[in-house]
Amino acid sequence: MCLIEHSSTVCLNYPLRSLLYLAREYEVILEQRNENILKYGLVKIPTPACIVLYNGMEKRPEVEILKLSDAFENQEVEPCLELFVKVLNINNGMNENVLNGCKALKDYVILISKIRENYNEIGDLAKAIHKAIDYCIDADHLRSFLIRNRAEVEPMLLSEGTVEEYVDSMNEVKEQEIERLKKVVQEKGGNCKPIAMIPFAENTRNPEYQEKLFQIGVPVLPPPVYAFKLLRHLADFIAYEPETKTLELAVGHPKSEETQALSEHESKQELKVYGVLVPDEVIVTSKEEAAQFTKNHPDPLVMKVESADILHKSDVGGVKLNVCGPEAAEKAYEEIMESVTAKRPDAHINGILTVPMLDAGVEIIIGVNNDPQFGPMIMVGMGGVFVEVFKDVALYPAPLKEEEALEMLKSLKSFKLLNGYRGTEKCDIKALCQTIVAISNYAQANKDVLKELDINPLFVYPEGKGVGVADALIVKRK
Repeated sequence: MCLIEHSSTVCLNYPLRSLLYLAREYEVILEQRNENILKYGLVKIPTPACIVLYNGMEKRPEVEILKLSDAFENQEVEPCLELFVKVLNINNGMNENVLNGCKALKDYVILISKIRENYNEIGDLAKAIHKAIDYCIDADHLRSFLIRNRAEVEPMLLSEGTVEEYVDSMNEVKEQEIERLKKVVQEKGGNCKPIAMIPFAENTRNPEYQEKLFQIGVPVLPPPVYAFKLLRHLADFIAYEPETKTLELAVGHPKSEETQALSEHESKQELKVYGVLVPDEVIVTSKEEAAQFTKNHPDPLVMKVESADILHKSDVGGVKLNVCGPEAAEKAYEEIMESVTAKRPDAHINGILTVPMLDAGVEIIIGVNNDPQFGPMIMVGMGGVFVEVFKDVALYPAPLKEEEALEMLKSLKSFKLLNGYRGTEKCDIKALCQTIVAISNYAQANKDVLKELDINPLFVYPEGKGVGVADALIVKRK
């Protein structure tokens, strides 16, 4: 296993970095091979080789060996661990055998060499890069790559510090900028806005300028890909308002690990007490009652087996959709009872839950899992493919406020679907937040007995039209 790194500077920490890289790679390899390093037999691993290809401006020998043991604090004790990193100087005229083995690498060295040569002649880095690329294209060095990617290569060479002369040419400018920043910081004092420097290349270059910036209170952040993430976290921290948070946990003390599930109707009725809006529904115990219910409810109905022993109703033929009229209700009742009693003869059946069909809306899943350390944890996510494939969910401990529920929703990648997307109506986000809070209140009040809760799906309707609970399940500890 060969670890190769290219650099225009020589870092004395290469051996330590290589050790950490190799350790991670070996861990992956052992896991892929399903190896057990606790067994008595010797586990074979790939032989490592650590190489740095150096082409910076500093004059260095053709080959250098860096040792991990040089980093050990106690140099008087013979180390029981060693790792060597070979630094190969690939500037023109050195390590020709390495360059001859890789045309792309040799062509790259020629490109950098030409840039330096041109810069020494004309003193303009941008022009030096442009002229060097022209030369390499004409001489068939990285020709197809440079022709295809020239628009990206030129600014990259100019801005990312690949050519050390650029650093030298900017020394005077940097000194002026530091003096200007120092003056601003001193004049503004405690009223000075935060100032930070974001380099285009890695932030380990030019330590003398880093030190000068630190001394005037200007931190040097990592390159943009990491720096803007850090600034985002800092902005979130500054914007954090603790008065809008509950800042408490509802950790329960269960007396039993034995559990029992409530039926769908029982689950809905418990949630209703805490402000969760559930549709009007009835449990019918005969086909005649089912037919009578349809006379007062002309809209299509859903008929589902009502039993705490049957959690997955569809698996046993316990659900009928779009039931319209007395005859259809009687037939649905008979078919459900026949199917369920055949497949689950052991189940206690309370009857058939009959409820008007809910209009389609944006599907949401709300769940609760009672964690032994954090108490009830509220989970919210978009239904369907978003939760199954993209795992797009948010977690928050109960209890919570409406503002916190809204933050949960906004953290979802799919929040746009709730907020009106490509001409669709904006959903009733306030009603959804109120429902999340109501479920949180239920979870807090039942923290000692609640094990888990699941509402799937919950339909969210256009603004002002509320939400609809299509199914609910509560599992409690006895």
